[in-house]
Amino acid sequence: MLNSSGQPVRRSALSAKIAASALCGSLAILFMVLAAADAWAAPRNARSTWVNRSMPGPQQTFEDNFATSLVCANCHSNIEGANNLRDDKGNGVAPFDLWQATMMANAARDPFYRAVVSAEVAANPGRKAAIEADCLKCHSPMAVSQAHMRKEPAPGMAVLYGEGLLTDLALDGVSCTACHQITPEGLGTVTSYSGGFKIGTNKRIYGPHRNPQGGPMIGFTGFIPTFSSHISESKHCATCHTLYTEALDESGKPTGHHLPEQTPYLEWRNSVFTTETTPRGREAASCQSCHMPRTSDAGVAIRTRLARTPDGRDFRTPVRDHLSRHIFVGGNTLIPKMLRDFGPEMGTLAPPEAFDRVIELATKQLRERTAKLSVTELQRTDGRLQFEATIENLAGHKFPTAYPSRRAWLRIKVSDADGKVLFVSGDYDDRGRLIDAQGKVLALEGSGGPVEPHHTVIRDQSQVQIWESVMQNPKGHATFQLLRGSDYIKDNRLLPRGWKPDGPDAHDTEPAGIGTDADFVGGKDTLRVDIAVPATGALKLEVEVLYQTLSHRYAQELYRFRTPEVITFADYMEKTDTRPVVVAATKHDLP
Repeated sequence: MLNSSGQPVRRSALSAKIAASALCGSLAILFMVLAAADAWAAPRNARSTWVNRSMPGPQQTFEDNFATSLVCANCHSNIEGANNLRDDKGNGVAPFDLWQATMMANAARDPFYRAVVSAEVAANPGRKAAIEADCLKCHSPMAVSQAHMRKEPAPGMAVLYGEGLLTDLALDGVSCTACHQITPEGLGTVTSYSGGFKIGTNKRIYGPHRNPQGGPMIGFTGFIPTFSSHISESKHCATCHTLYTEALDESGKPTGHHLPEQTPYLEWRNSVFTTETTPRGREAASCQSCHMPRTSDAGVAIRTRLARTPDGRDFRTPVRDHLSRHIFVGGNTLIPKMLRDFGPEMGTLAPPEAFDRVIELATKQLRERTAKLSVTELQRTDGRLQFEATIENLAGHKFPTAYPSRRAWLRIKVSDADGKVLFVSGDYDDRGRLIDAQGKVLALEGSGGPVEPHHTVIRDQSQVQIWESVMQNPKGHATFQLLRGSDYIKDNRLLPRGWKPDGPDAHDTEPAGIGTDADFVGGKDTLRVDIAVPATGALKLEVEVLYQTLSHRYAQELYRFRTPEVITFADYMEKTDTRPVVVAATKHDLP
């Protein structure tokens, strides 16, 4: 069966029977659904971004237990003439439209992810099947779950470059019928971490709204909308955002160490933002509260009906309060730029303007809701400039968070009245590489280079305060290979406010390599700066907090593996703006 652009609409025999039953044998309704889907998809399918040289483009697919997002888009996308799924200003807030350019939608197409997996396989060739299966659990959950339900072997990364039903499901990333079919079973417990979610086989689609009117969804797809509070709770997100990896030695054998690769849920649970205490604190907020806001850009609560008809009319279903915008906003601006600029090679679904919107939202999140910088105790005496820089973490977890490729750092610049730079720490070039006062790239940016220690005082231009997590192998040597990491040689990322060393999950979220820094506490880090300056003359002080999704150092370590995926990613990096985002900044004039 082909749509109007010649794109196949795929169904397995079983799902066709289920759909036929759900439609009560009404061929008229079935044809209406498919025709409307074709009408919706045609202008998007015609885009040049759907021309793919290496990965298949998205497909409209019904599978036994799953459907790709293009099926859901028939009712949960915006279309001209339909008033549902809009905020108070008429702006579209449809789940599909907001989701399609996010990292969730592109979890399987993400070129950095694919490069890292290929590098880990190259370093551990005997563990190829296990490595790929583990990674696909969270990046292609529908394909892995479907294979498991069919009692078939778990797919490997080759599924991303193939064809057929599993490939369609795999490339749809973290899609609608994956998240919304996760059951409450085991959530918030160790068994649910590292992709340990459970997906039901009864086609129940869990949502946050009570008493759903299920007729249209059941009739069109066979899925059954079902209320459950767990869909709005942080423990739902924790299944793939609490990850432990098993350390391997050079021969690929387990060392017995398990690295907490990313633990934002556990960090949040030991903070003032947790909702899992009784009574809840006044700052309690779930993951969804920040990353899927229930308000418009202007801060107005969203009230709308949740769907439209496949042919573009408005369903007369109940108006719902507080629709969550499926923007999944975070701090990643790098990969969305690549997905926008190299979409034809990756078969991306979203148009370029949708990626621009994701980049805009991520930049705003970083600049307005991530960290606060203040300079105090500022004094200039006897040819010394002294002050304290305090960086407050506004996020509900560590900053930077999650995967250990990310870093933030402090840039300190002192200039005279003529603009001549007298002191600079944390400066960078047009490739986002840390450089010294003479513009030379610092040794710490090269593969095998030193790891910059955590600082309590900055006295010299050679010192840079970098907040990051750096893994170490069982021998105590720094490593940037995920499956060599046994624990952290350095983790001075800013803790969330309220984090306590005796709080829940403290062992797996505690700092490393900070020594006895009494000013590094839950919610902030204070750094003392004491530098030499001229005894007379006006000075200008500029201090910034900067952030990168992928440090230059991490990229250089990755490039040691010359797999096709790494080579492709390196090419993308060369053509992408990799300069850091300014998270916070302050300026001071000294007479």
